[in-house]
Amino acid sequence: MPVAFSVAFGIYQIGGAAALALIAGYPVIPDGLAWTVVAVNAASAVACVVVAFGDMVSLTGFGVAFMLIGALIVTVYAALEYSGLRRMTGGTTPGG
Repeated sequence: MPVAFSVAFGIYQIGGAAALALIAGYPVIPDGLAWTVVAVNAASAVACVVVAFGDMVSLTGFGVAFMLIGALIVTVYAALEYSGLRRMTGGTTPGG
């Protein structure tokens, strides 16, 4: 992976981790905020796949594998978060 892409990707990941740390410190996590986390994780998974197969960034085979494994991991997190939220909110979606 190009260095500039790796640095930007790392900053994005650190920012996401910091946001999750702040959210985790809430005594009660608001549903809307939790749904936002699910949506951002789902969007991140899609973005990883797009980067892996798009021509935006010159990736080696290892870089493609890294992005696809990352997409899989984030997809699993998003699915688990979604499942947990559906249980907590009784199956309602944001605004509904």
